[in-house]
Amino acid sequence: MKKLLALLLLPSLAFAAKIGENYVGFGIGHTTQSIDVRTSPNNLSWDAEYDGWAFSFGGNFNLSAPDKNKQWGADVLFSFSSADLEPNADAIDYLTAINSTNPSRDLEVNSLSGTLRPFITLGEGKLFCSLGFGRVENDDSKETGLVLGAGYEATFDKITITPSITHTSLDDGLTDSLSYGVSANYELTEKLDFVLGYSHTITDDVSFVYSGETVNLEPYANTFAFGLTYNF
Repeated sequence: MKKLLALLLLPSLAFAAKIGENYVGFGIGHTTQSIDVRTSPNNLSWDAEYDGWAFSFGGNFNLSAPDKNKQWGADVLFSFSSADLEPNADAIDYLTAINSTNPSRDLEVNSLSGTLRPFITLGEGKLFCSLGFGRVENDDSKETGLVLGAGYEATFDKITITPSITHTSLDDGLTDSLSYGVSANYELTEKLDFVLGYSHTITDDVSFVYSGETVNLEPYANTFAFGLTYNF
């Protein structure tokens, strides 16, 4: 179960980055990672959750010529995130039922991602896609995966809105995740932006048999974050 939760973290805390600019920044977020557990034939159920605060820092580096009127280009992004998540009573009960060691232990997860993001001007905004890698680690597992995404950036005076979708797959083939997100950047000064972000992440359901019982897991996550970026 904790491996599934680690997968949910990676796209949830991807660093919010405006297209075509050079900057570094940091963010703080609150994430709730949930797994609905259902069994048959005994029809047992748990609404397991891990929630808590996380921080991230990262940057965006534009590979194009310094021209604000450029019609296309590419960025390189990097992001590191760390979260300390506390289990609820249902999570502890479920882990106890499957004889997990130390079921009340907090989940500490770190993730690192690097992404190439080509973009093209379309209408009044920029259409982009992304291709990168992600590395997720917790006390129980270390996984590497592929991150693919797409989105659109639109700017209205000092506000930039960026909806996006991100697909993540781990190299062990356990399951894939899909994240829907939106970020908003507000230009405080010429060098400083305030950032708000939200993402909802889902993964494929996972089923297995434990002690003659079929167990079905339905994972999903919600993350709210805010932070600052410094343009250089």
